[in-house]
Amino acid sequence: MPIRVLGPAQVVGPDGATRALERKSRELLTVLALRAPAAVGVDELAELLWDDPPPSATKTLQAHVSRLRSALAEATDGAVEVARSGPAYALRAPEDELDVAVVARERDEGRSLFAAGRADDAAAVLRRARAQWRGEIELPTTTGATAMAARWSQEHRQLVDEHLAAIVAGSAPGDAVPELHALTAADPLREPAWAMLVTALHRSGQHAASLRTFQAAREALAEVGLEPGVALRRAEQEVLRPPADDDAAPTAPAGPAGPSGPIRAYEVRYAVADGRHVAYTVIGGDDPDVVVLNPGAVSIDGIAGGRHLAHAIDRLAAGHRVIAFDRGGLGLSDRRGDAPALADWVADTVAVLDATGARRPVLLANADTGLVALSLAASAPDRVAAVVLVHGYARYVRGDGYPFGVDAETALATSSDVLAVDDRPDRFDPLSHIAPSVAGDDEFRAWWDAMGRRAASPAGAAAIHDAVYRTDVRDVLAAVAVPVLLLHRRSCASSDIGHARYLADHLPDARLRLLAGPDELWFTGDVDELLGEVDGFLAELG
Repeated sequence: MPIRVLGPAQVVGPDGATRALERKSRELLTVLALRAPAAVGVDELAELLWDDPPPSATKTLQAHVSRLRSALAEATDGAVEVARSGPAYALRAPEDELDVAVVARERDEGRSLFAAGRADDAAAVLRRARAQWRGEIELPTTTGATAMAARWSQEHRQLVDEHLAAIVAGSAPGDAVPELHALTAADPLREPAWAMLVTALHRSGQHAASLRTFQAAREALAEVGLEPGVALRRAEQEVLRPPADDDAAPTAPAGPAGPSGPIRAYEVRYAVADGRHVAYTVIGGDDPDVVVLNPGAVSIDGIAGGRHLAHAIDRLAAGHRVIAFDRGGLGLSDRRGDAPALADWVADTVAVLDATGARRPVLLANADTGLVALSLAASAPDRVAAVVLVHGYARYVRGDGYPFGVDAETALATSSDVLAVDDRPDRFDPLSHIAPSVAGDDEFRAWWDAMGRRAASPAGAAAIHDAVYRTDVRDVLAAVAVPVLLLHRRSCASSDIGHARYLADHLPDARLRLLAGPDELWFTGDVDELLGEVDGFLAELG
């Protein structure tokens, strides 16, 4: 393929020769390829290429774009181009022309094969995907690009874990043992690798070595004050209590537990906040209360139809009374005549607490709803016992003193692309970005698309996006006096880990726990691992 950025950036012609590009042009190509097909704003590109952009940055950037266009036109006969989209540039390339796109496709195929129980086939496909990754990605050493490089390093790490998990779940689990030994030796805190190593040794008949490896993992984690997480404990349980049927097909050593069980409807009720009707539902009946603030356009009338969300909600409701509701402007709650604001969403939450008699619940928030949870915990600490934030942030867009996330220009361009009503094939796919583990699941995608259409109109969704982009809760973090659990999946490309670390540093009582997986959504991926951390946190609260 002519465009290769998973390693030193290259533009390769049909003759196999690499076209000469100077370093800044190669770095520009890498940034655009990693963000493709989304457009990247000129201001963000300048900040990524230069820590302190010179006055001539825009003209210099245009010159690099021109050189890059020439190289692409020569190598691909116009099949790949750098397109201008307002004050932004985007790389337009057929999937087979770009190594990033090929790897994404092969990862989706591998995940689908794995989910279908074809572990050996999945391992073969994921091995091909790994072969595309030729080395360290060529990016500038600027602050912004360093964060991007870290995210893609996590993406590569997740690909390695997915490949090894498929091998361990297949017919020759021992084939993964040498690489897993090397990974755990290089990084003794890489818990998913330890879990897979324990399982691989056990399934290849090395039972004593498997138990010794579990002990070694426990000791490595104990040195930094950590206990084995859910995946490692699950691997230990398999070693100690193997299945009665030895001919049963093995399951993934550290993968998510698949959603199962009947999907049932949930009763919808209404609270009133400043004259607005706020739809809510109550699931389960045991104390303590957990209030779920679902992200984005996920509304309560979609719980019953979404097997993954229903499984996660029911798993949580097994030991708690779970309360979920739709923020104003979304789902079954009243639409607003004016622009939504954070204060209104906080008021909606308080109204639901009053209506359900929830005195001091735990708030479980995800992505944008973390802003609501933090604001309520700061303004009314007597109404909240604790907060769990999954991929939360103090603000979504970058700002002075806050280099995480995306710049406002790119956020608005992406939002416009997502909410466009046309059906062009190169539109940005948010599901592949925030929940890659289910992006290839047709049932989930159909549910997700239906949720978005029901939850808000394009104009309503745009207003909600804008409200999130304008919100900044940094000034209230010091007032959040309740305990906060921060959960961040290491390989999540859609959420900068800098968000979580900033919150951990600025909240008075916060603990950060890193989990395996690429998904930003709390109810996809390894839900049992995530909720295992929540259960442990709530148990500590008493």
